[in-house]
Formats: sequence, structure tokens, C-alpha cells
Amino acid sequence: MALVRIPLGSGLKPEVKLGQAISEFVADLSSEQKARFNASRTQALASPPTIQDVRIIAAEIGRLPSGRCLGTRFINLVQAVQRFAALGDILIGGSQNLIACGVWSMVRLSLLLITSSSSHLEKLSVLFMNVGRSTHIFEKLALVYTRSRDLQSAVCEYFTLVVRLCHDILKFTKMSAFRKFGAALSDSSLQNFTCELTSCAELIEREANALMHERNEEEAEANSRFRNVSTRFFSSASSQQTNQQIFRARQRVLDFCCEYDYMVPWKQVCKAGSTDLFLKCPHYKAWRDRTERSPLVYTAKLGAGKSVMLASIVDDLHLHASSEDTMVAFFFARYDVAETLKARTAIGSLVRQFLSQVVDLRQACQVLETTSHRTPFERMLGLLQSVLKPEFKAFVIIDGLDELSTDERELFLRHLYNLKASFQLSVCLSFRQEPNTPLNIGPASRFTAKIVPIPSNTSEIETFITEELKRRLESRRLEISDPTLPLEIRDSLVEGSQGMFLWVVLQIESLCTMQTDAEIRHALNDLPKDLSETFSRTLQRANKPGNLYQKRILELITVARRQLTTEELREALSVTPGDTSWNPSQLLNNIYSTLTCCGGLVVLDEEELTLHFVHNSVKQYLTTGFNHSADNMVDLVNAHRRMSDIIMTYLYRAEFTNQVSKQAIPEVSASLAMDKIIWSAGHTPNDSMKLALKLLRKKTPLKFNIAKPLANAWNPWNTFERNDFLHNYAKTFWASHLASSLPLSSQITPLFQRLCEKNALSPIESDDVKRLFERAVVTGSVELAAHLLNACNADVNWKLDSNGRTALHLSVMHRFGNLTELLLRSENIDVGAMDVANATPMRLAAKKGFPLIYLAAKCGRRSIVAQLIKNSQEEANHVVTMWNTFERAALEVRPEMIQLLLDPGSTASDKYAVQQEHAEITKCLLESQRVPAQTVYGHESSHSSHSGALGRTVSPNAATLLHIAARLGWAWAMDLANATGDIDLNKLDPHGLTPLLLAVKFGQKDVVRVLIRTPNVNLRVTDRYGNTAMQLALQYGHHDIVTLLSLSLWSRSDPWASRPTGIDLPSSHSVT
Repeated sequence: MALVRIPLGSGLKPEVKLGQAISEFVADLSSEQKARFNASRTQALASPPTIQDVRIIAAEIGRLPSGRCLGTRFINLVQAVQRFAALGDILIGGSQNLIACGVWSMVRLSLLLITSSSSHLEKLSVLFMNVGRSTHIFEKLALVYTRSRDLQSAVCEYFTLVVRLCHDILKFTKMSAFRKFGAALSDSSLQNFTCELTSCAELIEREANALMHERNEEEAEANSRFRNVSTRFFSSASSQQTNQQIFRARQRVLDFCCEYDYMVPWKQVCKAGSTDLFLKCPHYKAWRDRTERSPLVYTAKLGAGKSVMLASIVDDLHLHASSEDTMVAFFFARYDVAETLKARTAIGSLVRQFLSQVVDLRQACQVLETTSHRTPFERMLGLLQSVLKPEFKAFVIIDGLDELSTDERELFLRHLYNLKASFQLSVCLSFRQEPNTPLNIGPASRFTAKIVPIPSNTSEIETFITEELKRRLESRRLEISDPTLPLEIRDSLVEGSQGMFLWVVLQIESLCTMQTDAEIRHALNDLPKDLSETFSRTLQRANKPGNLYQKRILELITVARRQLTTEELREALSVTPGDTSWNPSQLLNNIYSTLTCCGGLVVLDEEELTLHFVHNSVKQYLTTGFNHSADNMVDLVNAHRRMSDIIMTYLYRAEFTNQVSKQAIPEVSASLAMDKIIWSAGHTPNDSMKLALKLLRKKTPLKFNIAKPLANAWNPWNTFERNDFLHNYAKTFWASHLASSLPLSSQITPLFQRLCEKNALSPIESDDVKRLFERAVVTGSVELAAHLLNACNADVNWKLDSNGRTALHLSVMHRFGNLTELLLRSENIDVGAMDVANATPMRLAAKKGFPLIYLAAKCGRRSIVAQLIKNSQEEANHVVTMWNTFERAALEVRPEMIQLLLDPGSTASDKYAVQQEHAEITKCLLESQRVPAQTVYGHESSHSSHSGALGRTVSPNAATLLHIAARLGWAWAMDLANATGDIDLNKLDPHGLTPLLLAVKFGQKDVVRVLIRTPNVNLRVTDRYGNTAMQLALQYGHHDIVTLLSLSLWSRSDPWASRPTGIDLPSSHSVT
């Protein structure tokens, strides 16, 4: 704890120091303040503060003029104090519990005291916000608090700092206006508190994380004792064990419901503004007072302030319900956070808020254990019913319902109704009614809702414009010469706003960039008519010629699955897809300056340091152009492809380019070494500026060789370190972006394959594997499908669509050969699976002419081939299917496949192999004696490309295998026929042609050579027109065959040989 300097009783224990600090604070309170402090502490002792109490403090600050839109900045740190106080007598006990509740009461009192000073409240809110970023560890502090004395000491010192801060606030409020200048709450003082609290929080986080790791290992070793929650587990434990069980059971139940931080979207909306328009609505007052039982649904057009109004309603309800036994739960769906667009997350968030009011959830944990067979929604309802009575009351506020898909919206409303039917819930929703997003909240959804348009906001818009112009003038962001110009601006904006706050904000931002009064007046005379025109002008004005970043930034933010941090976006923009080398010089020097190219449409959340569009309508405009295709700037598929390419390149770089170099150090200049050292150190842009100024002051030259000192000091295991800000996002969302950008590009495919081989990709959530597998199949992404089958337990026989089709069905439908081959190699593939229309993959393959049987034979799957052939027999084109398969096997010269297809167990009709004129197939048939050479083939073949290459003629009816072989030039068939003996080589086909005449006619010299050597072949035979073999050879110009025949005739002493002049003229009959 050396980082934290506390000038209170240095020799005292931390908890004593904390008690002393509280005592000193109380001593400086007035009598009235002491009474308020004691009352608050007494209440905290009797009933530990909850998250509801934290929100009430934020609401109390936010409703004051000085605290407008600042209340949410205090939440994180105040919530850390609330969690410390909530540990209560269970873990802390005795006097320490009194101290913990005292800290809570002190913070609450101090914040309400400072609200009278708006300027200092602003500064203090920034401190609370900055320090609050490091307080997330306090959420699970109760699980490990009692395990370490060091942790307890660190927590006490942390809250001693908080007490000191509150004491300074108290002293400040007692000062005169004159003395407040430069007094206790100076900028330097606040900065010191920020540094000390942040350092202490980091120490607590390191200690708590180490203890959590130890605890997890212990639970793994004692699985039955700690992981399986049972009645016996709860009943046979010591007091300390029981306390731990309570917190473990509580954390487990709450985390099952929802782990998403539902507070973040609400806080972002709160910072956009506030309103009290709803207080003018009688329907709202009746609903809040519970005289109106129906759900209240506020509707309005785009950009009219629905979200801001519902956020303000949350604050109003907290203040209203603080005096009643009613809690407030809310959920704000965000278009740019995919997790919030799921009914499971929305319902889970509400249930978590309901259950968070209950300290002991062990009974609910037992219910969780015994209902694993039910759906998550049923289990969550069971959790509520196990610990809450039917009389439980709550206000429920839901914003952004129109952002959910139709299916998710209906699912959410159905289960919200189930909650409302079980408890006394008062529901308020907002919805943007448009033709393509109808709100089903009537009888079909079992709700009877009161649908109310939001009240006219003209007066609030005018007030908002006035306040904004005052603020811009005071900060000199708006420069004018004519003092009456602001009045003109106000009147023009009120008239053109049409009730849209967003439109007003963007016009004011635009006016602040103008340099002259004339330019401002010209803009006022040409204000955009709607948001679409506003967005278009803003982007055109902000994008400078040659700027390459606007398009990239808009694409990445549009498709991001959650809001990106500035550092994540900075790293993403530095990645060139496919380039796996790390070049730090490509990192943007100033991401904030780069973001100006988006013209204020991309804004930074001050607390989360994340980027998002100023309004969800910006994303709608970019992706749809508000139904004007000319304005469509972002293609979602291309944007997802850019993101997935960046992620794959980034992950590959992180996995494979951090290799250690063991090469000898070459000659290197001092300037080059300095560059490397600077980049390896890790620094902010501000550090770079300071270092640059120092280097400019140096006069030592940097152009000298430092190879020798480097060699002496070199450690071969050193590597350059760099901050991997994007790594967590890439690991978490790679699959989602990949699914939306398939198929992979050629430059990314090898990177993905290497990552899969290395098993470097993080596991995919089980619920997403099936969806991703379906995307991989329909896009033919073999690499991704293989990864899902081999590493993610994807089931090759899953029904992937509403028609009950498996991956094999879909792959066949899309004619994906490589993917089909991958699927067929799966051990448990069911090739006979039927879809809802009772169609097998073979039936689809037969209809589309897809070579499914061929691919199965190529894989060597004998049993699958037999099953596919059996399925094929049920199709009308079975014969065509089979011989297309034979043909492809023959063309690729795959005898082993032909043998597989001609397996004795198959039902193939062998004669069609001959009719289809496949040499390899016929050869296999002859060699295996499956077909005799004299077999007659009465089917007229429908020639394939193979037969077409040989002359594409029609096979004669009743031709034998020898006739076909003679025509096609299969000399080996003649040799095989001769070897069998007793073959009639002079048999005529129906056209009156013998094998010799056919061979001569088609110029098959090799066949002629075999036949003329065979003694029983009649060389004088004629066709039906009286043409001999010699005449046919002359007629068709086959002079080499004429020579062969002449020699053969002469050798046989044939009379024709002595009368050559008789064959010079062709027959008068043409031969076709």
C-alpha cells in the first residue's frame, strides 16, 4: 500500500484509520447535519442500502439545476460504497459494520451538500466518474473479502480516502464565497484524490483477482462440496461458511439471469438530456399512482426524444417510489449493442434487478439446480416465485423495443406478460411506430395497453436551444459579431425542428463551425428539411478530399457487436487485411482528430470511453439511406467483411508474429534502436509529444553504430511488447463477424486455416454454433464448417432451417462440391435424412444433377454409396444419375471408384455403362466378366460430353459391345473378346455393319489392325449398300486403313488384290 499516502495515525491499523477519519468528519457537522447523518446510518444498519438507493442519489442530484445530466457520473463510485456497506453484519460485523454504514451515509450527505455549487459539482462529478471506472471489482468483493487480511486493509484504506474526500467537500461547503477560490477542492487536490483512489483500486483488483483464482481452484478440487448446491450443503456449515454460501448462491443466481451491465445504456441516455414533459400527461400520473393498470406505451417519430423521456421517467419513479415499498426496474435496448437486442438479455436484466433486492438467494439457487431441464425463461420465473410474494410491486420501464427483431420482440412481450401475471408490475414502454415495425401489444400479445403519443415538446426545444446557445457563446465555441444573431438562430431552429431534438443538436453543431455572421445567416436560410438531408450534409462537409478514414470508421462502428473503445478503433484502423506484419507507424497519432471526419455523428461516451453514433437513426440512414438508395453509404456485408478481415489478420498477427528472433544483431544505428525502444515501451500520444520535445533539445548525434553494446546486452528472449487493445473484442466476436461476411476472401482463408490448426480461436457459445454452422453451409465455407465440426461439436445432422434440411441438403441445393465432400467424410452423417417434404439429399441431387454419389465414391464411403444408390432408385432419372457418375469417374481415370460403384452389392445395371460408351467402365466390366461381348444393347444412348468428344453419333439399336468398341476405337476390347474365344466377329448390327466395317467407317486404325489379324474376320463383307471395307476406307479418306487392308488382302491371296482399278470409284450410295 505504499502508493497510498494517508496522514492519519500512521501506526494505526487501516480499519482504525477509517474509523478515525469518519469521527473527524462527524465532528465538523452541524447539529442538523449530524441528525441527518445519524438517521441515514441507522437506516443503513437496519436495512443495507441497495442499488435502488444509489439511483435515488443520482436522481436527487440530476433533478437540481446545478446537477442536470450529471447524476449518472456519480453512480459507479457511490455503488462501490453501497456494496461495501451491504457487506454489513454478515461479513464485517460489529463496529466495522457501523463504520461501513457510516461511509455510506457520509458520501450521501456530502453529495447533497455540494449540489449548491454548480461549477464545483461539475469538477467533482468528473472525479467520481474517472475513479468509478476502476470500481467494477467491488461487485464480487464479498466472495473473497474474508479470505485475506491484506485485501481487507486495502479496502479500508480505499474508503479512508473516500472519507477524506467527503471531509474536504464538507469543509468547502462551509467556506465563504471569497474563500472558496483555490480552496480545498482545487484542481490539484482533486487530481491527487483521483490518482490515489485509482492506485488503491488497482491494488484491490490485483489482490481480489488472485484470491478469486485460488477460490476457483479450490472449488474445482472439491466439486461435490462447492459446485453442487444442495439442501445438505446449506444446512451443515459453520457461520462463516454459511455467509460465504449466501454470497456464492446470490452471485450464481444473479449471473444466471444476466451478466450484461444494463446501467450503461440508461446512463448514456441520461447524459443526452432530461425532460419533465411526462408530468404534464394525465395518463402518466394515473399510471404512476396505479389507478391505471394497463401498460403505458409512448410513441413518437424518429428523433423526438422518447429515450430521453423514459430515462427521465426512471429518475422520477425512483424519487416517487423511495417512500413506497415499490422498486424500479428498467431496460434500454441499444441498436449498437447486440446483446441488448435479445429477449433473453432483456428479461434476464429485469429479473436480476428484482432479485437483487433479496440478500439471501439460497432458496432460489436450489430452484436453479432442480430446473435445468426447463427453458431459461421458465427458470427465471421460477426463481422469482421462490423468493418473492405475489404482492411484489415494481415499475418496469422498457425503451427501444422497436430495435428488436419481430421474433425477439414477440418473445420478450410474451414473457413480460408472464411476469406481469405473477406480480404487480406497472409497465411503461416506448415504441417508434413505422409501417415496417408494427407494435403487437394488443389482444394478440395478451396486453391491453394505453398507447399515448409523447406531449408536444415545442416549449422544451425552445428552452433547450436557448440554453445550448448560451453555453456555446460562453465557451466561445460559437463566435458572432451581431448580438441579435442568436435570436435569429433560436427562432429558425424552433421553426424547423418539427419536434426533433436530434435535428436541433446537429444544426447547432454545424453553425458552430462557421466563421462569419453571413455564413451563419446563409445556413439559416437553407436549413435541411429532415434528418436524412442533415446527415448527408454533415458527412459531406466533414470529409476532406483524400480522406480514407470516414468510410472505414462508419463501417466498423455500424457493424460492431458492441461499442468500440477509442483504442480498439485506433488499432483496427491500423490493420491492413492480409498483412500480418506489425508496423507501429501505421497507428493513428490522434484518434480524436481523425474522428472529426465524421462530423459529430460519431460521439465519445465520457465514462465508458466508447464510440457510438449520436443517434440510432444514423445507422439506419447509413444502411438504408432512409429508403433512398443513393444515400446508402454502408453495405452491411462489405462492412462485416472488413471487420472480419481485420480480426483474422489481427489474431493471426498476435498468434504467429510474436516469435522470438535469435538471429545475430546486424549493424544498426542509434536512431533505429531508439525508434524500436520507444515503440516497445508503450506510451500515449501525450508521452510522444513530451519525448519529442526532449529529443529536440538533445545535441548528441544519433548516427553511430551500437551493434557491439547491443550484442553484449542482448537477451534473445526479449520481444517488443505492444498493447493489444483490440484482442478482447476480436476473441469475443470473431465468429459473429465471420458469419456475416462469408465466404472468406482468398487472402484471409489461409490465415483462418492456420488459426484453426493452432486452435487459436476462442470457443463459440453453444447457442451460436448452430447459427454459425448454418451460415457456413449456405455460403459454402469449407474451412469454417470444418472448424465447427472438428472443434465446436457441431452436429452434421442438425436441422438447419425451417424446412428441416440438414447441412447435406443445403450443400447439395447450393451445389457445393468441396463442402459436400467434407460432410460425407463425417463419421455419423445421415445421408437418408428427410426434410419436411420427405426429400432426401439424394432426391435434391437428382433434381439438380448434382454428383452426390460420385463424391461419396470419391470419399471411399462404401456403405454411403450403397445407401445413396438405393435412394437414387426411387427417382425417375436414376439411370441418368448413375451413368453421369460413371462418366465422371471414367473421365478422371479412377478405376477404384468404378469398382466401388460396380460393387456386387450395388443395384446398378451394368449394360448402361457400355451404352454410355465409357472405356474405363466397360474395361472393368469385361475384365470382371460381368458383361459378355455378345450382349445386345437395345437402348439408344443419350451421349455425354465424353462420347461427343469421340464424334457424337447415335448408337445403333441392337448393337453388341464389339460394335460399340469398334466405332469408338477400343482395340483392347477386341483383344479381350478374342481371348474369351467363340465370338462372332462378323455379326451385323441393324444397319448391316460388322465391327470391321464400323472401325473402317470411323477411321479406327488400331481396331482394324486387331481385326485383320483375326483369321475368322471376313474382309470381303459388305454393308447394305454393297460397300466393302476397302471402299468405305477410300470413301471416308482413311488412306492408312486402305494400306492395312491391301496388305492383309494380298497376304490372304484375295482376288481383290489383283484388281485395284475396281475400287477406285466410291459407291453411288452415300454413307451416313
